[in-house]
Amino acid sequence: MRVDRLELLDAGFYDTAKTTVTGTTPSAGAVTGSVKELGEVKLSPEAPATSARVGIGFGVRFRSFGARDGERAMLRSVWTIPAPGIANPTNGNTYRQSVAEFATTIGTNHLRGYSFDEPWEVVPGAWTLEIWQGDRKLLEKSFEIK
Repeated sequence: MRVDRLELLDAGFYDTAKTTVTGTTPSAGAVTGSVKELGEVKLSPEAPATSARVGIGFGVRFRSFGARDGERAMLRSVWTIPAPGIANPTNGNTYRQSVAEFATTIGTNHLRGYSFDEPWEVVPGAWTLEIWQGDRKLLEKSFEIK
């Protein structure tokens, strides 16, 4: 199913202690090897005084548009991580991107974010999220982590 466009609804930061993980999906291209599915998340457009710390998440909420509401479509999220990247101590790999495929339903709202759950994930600088379908970039948003 083709997604015609994504509409950015809001973007910002969230406190991971105030979110509920509802599931996880394995993702070989993600820094941690999986992607968390979250319950309701309240995004604050204002960054906390210190956003480069464990317990902080950031992301976007968007709505997908296409020919048929209710149909599922596959998209790809690509987080570009500032230099020097994230060194995962579990597998020894250094990541400059965290990539995950995910399904969205046409006509519904969806959230994509990144959260600092481990001290080794915290990298200050400009983090950029791109959402793609095939070779078409549908959305881009950057966050300054300080």
